[in-house]
Amino acid sequence: MSNTSAEKEAPSPRTVFAQGAFLCLFLGSVAGFLGDRLYMMAYIATVQMVFGEASRHIALITMAGVVPQFLLYPFIGSLVDNMDRRRLLWAIFALKAPLVLIFTIQLAGYDSPGFKEYWFVMLILVFLMNVITVPFTPARASAIPDVVDESQQGISASLIATTGLVSLLGGSTLGSYLATLEYVGPARIIPIATVLFIVALLCFRALPSTVARKNTARKKDDPKGTEPTEEPKTFRLLRDTWEGIKYSLRNRAVLALIVFEAIFWVCAVFYYLLHEWHGATKLHLAGDDKVMHFGLGLGCAGVGLFVGALTVGKFCRQLSPLLTYMPSFLLIGGSMKAILMTTGTPVEGLAGDALAQAAQANVELSRGLWPWLLLLGLGGGALLGRIDADMLTIIEERVRGRVFALKGFFFTAAVMGPLVLFATGHSDTIRETVSSMLPTILMFSAILALVLSYLVDCAIFAPRSGLAPPGLTERIAYRCGWLGSLLIAKLYFRYSVVNSEKFPKTGPVLVVANHGSFFDPFWLGICTNRIVRYIMHSYYYRGIGHPFFRALATIPVDENGTLAALRAGRRVLVDGGVIGMFPEGHVSDDGQLQQPKSGALFLAQKSGAQVVPVALKGNTTALPRWFKIPRPYKVTAIITDSFTVPQNASREEVAAASDRAMAQIGEALGLPAPPKAVVERRRERRKKD
Repeated sequence: MSNTSAEKEAPSPRTVFAQGAFLCLFLGSVAGFLGDRLYMMAYIATVQMVFGEASRHIALITMAGVVPQFLLYPFIGSLVDNMDRRRLLWAIFALKAPLVLIFTIQLAGYDSPGFKEYWFVMLILVFLMNVITVPFTPARASAIPDVVDESQQGISASLIATTGLVSLLGGSTLGSYLATLEYVGPARIIPIATVLFIVALLCFRALPSTVARKNTARKKDDPKGTEPTEEPKTFRLLRDTWEGIKYSLRNRAVLALIVFEAIFWVCAVFYYLLHEWHGATKLHLAGDDKVMHFGLGLGCAGVGLFVGALTVGKFCRQLSPLLTYMPSFLLIGGSMKAILMTTGTPVEGLAGDALAQAAQANVELSRGLWPWLLLLGLGGGALLGRIDADMLTIIEERVRGRVFALKGFFFTAAVMGPLVLFATGHSDTIRETVSSMLPTILMFSAILALVLSYLVDCAIFAPRSGLAPPGLTERIAYRCGWLGSLLIAKLYFRYSVVNSEKFPKTGPVLVVANHGSFFDPFWLGICTNRIVRYIMHSYYYRGIGHPFFRALATIPVDENGTLAALRAGRRVLVDGGVIGMFPEGHVSDDGQLQQPKSGALFLAQKSGAQVVPVALKGNTTALPRWFKIPRPYKVTAIITDSFTVPQNASREEVAAASDRAMAQIGEALGLPAPPKAVVERRRERRKKD
């Protein structure tokens, strides 16, 4: 991923949907998933009408759809990477369209006495339908880069990722409503699902030829890729699957995202199964009221999902995962707690007007939960949409299908837990325990989310150039960090600033200081309320501390990017910004001033910025170089007189300016000036070379 395109502003949803190829992929995904949900909902609504308390039956139906994914996902990724994905997508629905019509035979007689005895036969058909569907999710996710530009992939991935869950929840609403209509009923929903499968087929056939290209065909453009060798297909399948597993295990950010998705789907399935039980046993709904509560409630969550995914998809290229995942977990957990803790009026033993009034009160109470379901969906949409967008950013294209398939395997493995528990457990005690513990566990998971999102942040943003000016997120993070650092410095280090009036309020400034501690950037940055940017070694910038360094608006420098970083520093100064610099180059061992680099003030010469030497007193005592824990000693920032470096200054004059800055710092600290910057030796070395 190129740095230039990665740092562009995310486009609006209108721009993304204006592209015909993405619209085909999006509409095909919605139609396919909605068709799946409608035929499943026809079956679920039927068992709700036939059986009094149907949460166990719903769990078994859902399990019949999940088991094929659990068994086949580890191996399906190689198929996706090595096959024409356009043909794969439309072939899936070409098979499903006629197969789903078999449901009409049994559902037409759901009110017959034999339905209860043979209802499980339909589980076999659900299983077969989902065997065909397994390649669909990784194939459509892998196709996103082929239908949109790189700068649009974030919002596109978020939208595509939520089509399944939004269709599931929206299809639950639509299916519940149609199933309760006398002139429609469950059996007549099946032809509607068939039509949707045909629509999905036509949309995927209309995808451009780029989607027909295999992922492995790009290996010739990828230095890490290798040309495929002639070997048996079974061996190649196993080799490709193992390669995807190794890639995922080596990438901590990918593992973090897999954990996020597993937690999300476990909680989503638990709530999905509890939703029907809660309506029947806690809200005391029955018959059509229960079916409509199940469908309309999930529909509200679906609206929230779509809005949450749309919002996070638009800003995910600029917004740190640290600001997304933890709030999402808190929002989901808090909303779920508000819903599951709500109870209605018991109707057992009531009759006549009392029964009607209690039933109506329970219906009104269930409608009052819609805003909470909307918030629940917002949190889920922000989480699910962000996961796929981040996966698409991090994963190399050559293994994308395999990693998405492995991600699907891990989340289906996690989902099997609640499905097995609810399918085999008949006791309301289990459901009661889960409903009380689940929201609390989710909110405590926010702590884990904060840790894992740190790894994801490093994987997404650390490879970028760091040359762009701080965006809104970085400016907010800088101000928060500035206030936090100032508070800690005041309380722990009794920090103070001397001669603060000497620091220029406007205009370009190159602020230089002595370097006696690793905390110097913090102490130097809070000596002024202006944003101070630093030029630092890229080894540290791209390491585990990257989010902190990005919040400090630092500019990375490496062997190949020094000139680019210096140009960025000059641009900051020309635009009237502030650059922080330590002319000594590295932290002093004993606190004594070191010889400055001869070109330390090169930026001041090229930009005409004012040079402001700042003496940091007590920094070495508070945190010596070889100490890990800071000591509570007083630290003082002493601002000295500023000066400028003429733009036509020679190398010797720039070195003399560096010496002058260090001399002023030494005078303020009461230390002798360090050795002067050496220029002549460099010239002699160049002549010898």
